[in-house]
Amino acid sequence: MAGSKLPPLRKRIAAGLSDASADTVRRNVLEGLRPRLAAARPRYPNLQERVREIKMDALAHLDELVERATEQLKHNGCTVTMASTAEEARAYILNVVGGGTLVKSKSNAAKEIGVVEALEARHINVVETDLGDRINQLNGTYGGHIIAPAIQISKERVRELFSAMAGEVLPGDPEEIVKVAREDLRSAFAGAGYGLSGANALAAETGTVCVVENEGNIRMLSSLPDVYIAVVPITKIVRTVEDGLTVIQGASVFGVAQRIGTYASCISGPAPADGFGPREMHVVLVDNGRRRAVAEGFGEAFACINCGSCLDHCPVYAVIGDKYGVTTHIGGIGILQASFTSGLGLTASQGLSLCLNCRACVDPCPARIDTPGMHARMREEVPARRRLPLAARMVLGLTASVPMMRATGRVIHAAERLGVRRMAERLLPPALKAMAPLLPPMPPPRQMARPPELLEPIGAPARHTVAFLSGCVMSTWLAPINWATLRVLARAGCRIRVPASQGCCGALHHHMGEGGQARIMARRVIDAFAGLDDCDAILTNSAGCGAAMKEYGELLHDDPAYAERARAFAARVRDVSEFLALHGLGQMTTRIRARAVYFDPCHLGIAQGVTKEPRWLLRRIPGLEVVEATRREACCGSAGIYNLVHPEVSGRLAHLLTQDLCATDPDLIVTSNPGCLLQVRWGLARAGRGKRVQVVHLMELLDRATGTAPGTVS
Repeated sequence: MAGSKLPPLRKRIAAGLSDASADTVRRNVLEGLRPRLAAARPRYPNLQERVREIKMDALAHLDELVERATEQLKHNGCTVTMASTAEEARAYILNVVGGGTLVKSKSNAAKEIGVVEALEARHINVVETDLGDRINQLNGTYGGHIIAPAIQISKERVRELFSAMAGEVLPGDPEEIVKVAREDLRSAFAGAGYGLSGANALAAETGTVCVVENEGNIRMLSSLPDVYIAVVPITKIVRTVEDGLTVIQGASVFGVAQRIGTYASCISGPAPADGFGPREMHVVLVDNGRRRAVAEGFGEAFACINCGSCLDHCPVYAVIGDKYGVTTHIGGIGILQASFTSGLGLTASQGLSLCLNCRACVDPCPARIDTPGMHARMREEVPARRRLPLAARMVLGLTASVPMMRATGRVIHAAERLGVRRMAERLLPPALKAMAPLLPPMPPPRQMARPPELLEPIGAPARHTVAFLSGCVMSTWLAPINWATLRVLARAGCRIRVPASQGCCGALHHHMGEGGQARIMARRVIDAFAGLDDCDAILTNSAGCGAAMKEYGELLHDDPAYAERARAFAARVRDVSEFLALHGLGQMTTRIRARAVYFDPCHLGIAQGVTKEPRWLLRRIPGLEVVEATRREACCGSAGIYNLVHPEVSGRLAHLLTQDLCATDPDLIVTSNPGCLLQVRWGLARAGRGKRVQVVHLMELLDRATGTAPGTVS
């Protein structure tokens, strides 16, 4: 049901990217909300830890809490049913609702089970009472955001919808429109025999349904109609009312930057005979794949408390909106949930490949759900031919073999010298021609040669011994950056060990769902660096490689032969900027008179928390003016080889980033990751600015500054 009305993913992405009106509205909302959310969080320093603790404990004791909640709800006078599937949940509700009008408020579970469509097919009048959901109902669309469901609908369209309802053209004043909506909803509440909502939490020990809202509609529909139905996924169950209120506060703080929502209600059963409230209360506990998710190691996806914060920080959602997800579940977390509630067959074709793995959603999540990590694991369940285009599969195959990368680089270099590459690019179809700048100019074969296994310090006594990951792309197609890094380290007094048998670290493969291959590569890297106990650290100049290697402990956690070794290895990994900022650079010998803007690769700034060190190093360079850009999105869109999988989304993110960076009027754009470097070059080329601004790796600039030849960059 979740995917029955969905066009192919490519068409949905194109629709999302071309909807300028929705993009403007969404951008305004996100740019207003993000700083408010960031400002609110420090006032509640322990809230995130507490929410995660509550949700993970509940998942670990799910069956126990379901049983306890069921017993207590029945004791309170509720009628409780356990629905294993969406079909069972729908059937139960259809049996309860005999006819007339049902008023409903926000319930993602109700969308999941398709109950509104089923009720309307029985000619039951269903009225959405949340204003955003009511707008979507009138518009014939699904929600565009978890807590702001009408985010994708323009003010003009809203005025048209309520003008049609009022039978007159309404003015543009929002108060007049809300007045019509309020009158519409009042009449619905007055005539409704049934109310239906979801729940933010269900306290097992007292059988209490906890809900939070800002409009008061749930409080109305749970007290005015004779029959109240709560549709509660079993993963919403927590132990106590206090836990439930903590979850509600988490949703309020992380969702809308409020201490708590305007209306927080705790409902423990129907009204007594002489009291005010519903005569009947039905609680529909919904499994629909959740127990299976827990059993298969994906239960964390259902620790979500539906605050929408992940969407507010997701670069993919920012550019395509509700096209990221399926009709019942939005965004990266929604794709994971729908993989169990609607089936992997649906999500594999409707967005499982869309997550950038940038990790922008993890820290803003009140439960710190590792959505990107679960996406990487979920992709392993889908054959590569269904997930990845041919070009992406070829690149993954190529990077698995550094000798093959080196040989291919030599062939491309020869073609460049003969002018064949330029001629071939002219013959490419427009779509491929536009992507040509992603392939860098090849260095001479001598630079792609393997470095010595031991390099001594240059012009300084040995102060440290370090190991260096040479990598796949960095040791071949971008080899000059590696050589620059080795020179900078040697001038800083480092003795450098470069194991010959290391190969690719597996980062690209892990992100793209090739987990088996990634684990093989991780073991090879760990073996290659074994025995280098005299090294102070294992260094890398690639943010993506560093993030991957620091996560080897998790990647190989269930490998008895490598689990402990992987954890020990990961603890020694450092980005080269971390090491140099701590231990110092060589002497700065060259002034670089230029204006430079540095941008954080998400796998360095977000995944590793390294943001100050690169800027500190840049500010040591004589003559260099370092400026900051205000970035709209956390990720450039490279995300390994994401630009080959979803070039349209990647291209939009590259466009946004290059606009943001060029707004600082730089001579140099500096970063610390190969994919980001190539992505920005691509973005500049698409904007016609490729020759005006130079894009360099941090180590290239430090190499110039610590070298012996004077020079400037202009």
